[in-house]
Amino acid sequence: MKYNVLLQLGLIVVSIVIVAVYIRPAFAEINSLQDQLFSYSTVIENASEYNRRLAELINVANSLSPEDRNRLAKIVPDSIDTAQLLRDIEGMVDATGASIEELSADELMTIESPNEDVSIGISDSPLSYQDITLSITGEYEALKQFLATLEANDHLFEMTEFSLATEESDSDDSATDAADEFSFDMSLRVYALPAGVSQSEN
Repeated sequence: MKYNVLLQLGLIVVSIVIVAVYIRPAFAEINSLQDQLFSYSTVIENASEYNRRLAELINVANSLSPEDRNRLAKIVPDSIDTAQLLRDIEGMVDATGASIEELSADELMTIESPNEDVSIGISDSPLSYQDITLSITGEYEALKQFLATLEANDHLFEMTEFSLATEESDSDDSATDAADEFSFDMSLRVYALPAGVSQSEN
């Protein structure tokens, strides 16, 4: 009887040793492998999503005609030539007969996408933008002409701010009311793909 008790105790000790030395580490290794498999599965899913999005974009690009591709490249270019852009705006204003009081450009900014997946590089809004401050004085018809020219321009301009004020006139002649000068202050925003901004020499 005493021998049986000792044998049972010995078996219990051996079982504990087996669990501690072999089974527990094996379970830990299995859990680690399961975590790695889950991580690999996530990477594969992300890669599949990336390939799917890429295929969609390629199909859209292939469906565009060469003329549409060229126009799209002008509307949202891969860089902003700030100096050339300011010269273009200056030329548009000069063509209306108005006078430029201020024309300046802010630093290039990047739009942060709330849906960006850093692990696979997918972003819903991969755009940069630059704000341009413009103040001009001239007749109301000059403003209308400038805005029409701005709208027809190949480059995409977004007007984010605008204000209009009448310039003080010393004349009381009602015949000149139609030719009163106004002060136009506006902020224009231009967009580009995230390649950046090119600063040209004047």
